[in-house]
Amino acid sequence: MAFNPENQACVKQPGELYELAIQTGDISADSGQYQALETLNHIHHKLIAPAQKLQPWWRRWVKQEPGAGGAYLWGEVGRGKSMMLSMFFESLPFDNKKRLHYQQFIEMIQKERHRFKGLQDPLERIGQNWAQQFRVICIDEFEVTDITDAMIMSKLLSTMFDQKITLMLTSNLQPRDLYKQGLQRERFLPAIALIEKYMEIIEVGGNRDHRRQPGMESWTNQRNLAENWLEKFGGNIIQVKGAVEIHGRKIPVRAIYQHAIWFDFYSLCATARSARDYMLLAQQYPILVCSGVPVMSEDRDDQARRFMALVDEYYDRSGRVLAELAASPDQMYQGWRLRFAFKRTASRLHAMGFET
Repeated sequence: MAFNPENQACVKQPGELYELAIQTGDISADSGQYQALETLNHIHHKLIAPAQKLQPWWRRWVKQEPGAGGAYLWGEVGRGKSMMLSMFFESLPFDNKKRLHYQQFIEMIQKERHRFKGLQDPLERIGQNWAQQFRVICIDEFEVTDITDAMIMSKLLSTMFDQKITLMLTSNLQPRDLYKQGLQRERFLPAIALIEKYMEIIEVGGNRDHRRQPGMESWTNQRNLAENWLEKFGGNIIQVKGAVEIHGRKIPVRAIYQHAIWFDFYSLCATARSARDYMLLAQQYPILVCSGVPVMSEDRDDQARRFMALVDEYYDRSGRVLAELAASPDQMYQGWRLRFAFKRTASRLHAMGFET
């Protein structure tokens, strides 16, 4: 759908959607979010302004100014970064836009690299291809932890900015802390420089975790309640034990219900799984119960990453993960490498709790 500038007056900015959400009681006002909203409003205005006013012919040869490439919102977990990114995305009155979680972004890159395999510079081709499809790409929870992803990021970002794609990112980390202590980090530093050069860097401050709502109690702090929750929310039971097939591979299950599915942690996260597996589960089952989740450290980083990806997929799709944890969510990761990233997972587990 192409946007007609004559209809600009009826378009609501992200800040207006924010105020409406306050009026309806869906959220509460937080002064720590206002600077980010102001930036989002400014970028929103530039995107929907008539093209001839935005970029006269002589601007094509002028170097892109700081902030012209989008915005990077960072801050502690639960500050409302994802919510504001959603409001920004929803406020854009055109279809050539894309919003996805960082793990989904990596999956998209992998598919495109396979598609353009054999080309001399596949990353440049990927950026050109995306520019034909999207004016705006929004990526939630941007956090590079894998060396393979780190090595390609600077080239890919450079191409995206050259193609004038507006890139909107949220992260728990400020740009200079991305991929900190990662292998061959010096090769990732150009990516940080690009983010700092082309994007508005906005810290979303405050000391409130909006995901931890009063009156909400997550069963993650309780034990042996899986059957009770499934009886209450799962619907009719369809299958006891057995397996479910996901992308051609069978995963053992404890039970399958009309609206839920019940796994052991080791079946779901201790063997090779991808974000695509969890994406398909979230599409098919709104509630996922995961029993026997152990406290994790560096020796279980692969399992921790899979569990984090599982929670992210369900949270992004407004689903629920009910996890029978060995400790409270905040104490579930005792390692160093993923300690910041797991804060997001703990916060989201609290957010997905049921009223009791």
